[in-house]
Amino acid sequence: IRLPEGMRREIRSRIEQFAAQARATTKTSRLCCLYLRYKGEGSGVNATARRVGGPFEAYLPAISILSEAGYVVLLTGDRIPDDRYLIELDHQVVCAQWVGVKPALFALFAGTEADIWIGNMGGGNVPPIPNRIPMLVVDGFPYGAGVPRAWMHYKTVRDGAGRLVHYRRMFAEHAFDCDLPGWTVCDNSPEELAHAVRAFLHALGDGSTNGRNPSELSWLPNHTIEKHVYSRFSLSWLRLFEGEAGRSTAEDESPAHHVMGV
Repeated sequence: IRLPEGMRREIRSRIEQFAAQARATTKTSRLCCLYLRYKGEGSGVNATARRVGGPFEAYLPAISILSEAGYVVLLTGDRIPDDRYLIELDHQVVCAQWVGVKPALFALFAGTEADIWIGNMGGGNVPPIPNRIPMLVVDGFPYGAGVPRAWMHYKTVRDGAGRLVHYRRMFAEHAFDCDLPGWTVCDNSPEELAHAVRAFLHALGDGSTNGRNPSELSWLPNHTIEKHVYSRFSLSWLRLFEGEAGRSTAEDESPAHHVMGV
């Protein structure tokens, strides 16, 4: 799927002219679409509000990693950064307003032309799918809503006692539960986002981002979307559960613990 050739050339030219103003002299032709969803925040409807990620500032360490790796970041979605970031980020982040392109056209260009895609759950993750652009979903929620062939890095959930709820319990019992009364759904921290992006880029380098890994997916319940669309799990996300002090709730308390052969 592509925009008409004339539109593609015009938008790419504007992006290149914008990025050429950077103080750094490194040349790059690689593009990363970064889709940040804001729609639904503050609505009080958890099915939409909890799909929203953290503030733009939370993504700054990850953006720095992308820039160091030679990517110009095309920002799409509902979060519009303050104009001060135009200079602070040295023209390595581009949004529609800064290059004079209609947001809808810019989003379609970024979502279908980028070399890689990173972002939240929402309509913005649809365009890269048919073009098989490598994808990393961050702040993913709910747990059962996977994206075809994407690496998934979900939000974490803590119970009323502040204990991390294990992902196997979430998939088995709360795959599509957006309310989770008494529990806290936590946005990915800046550190988690940075680790997720670094791991994603590393995996791209060794060719391991595409395809299905049965050893990672064989235990998934059949009612989850991930089970059927070749999603993968971000290794940096899985490690969050290894580093938690003590055992998280679920491995000990989930009724599915023995059923799934954990």
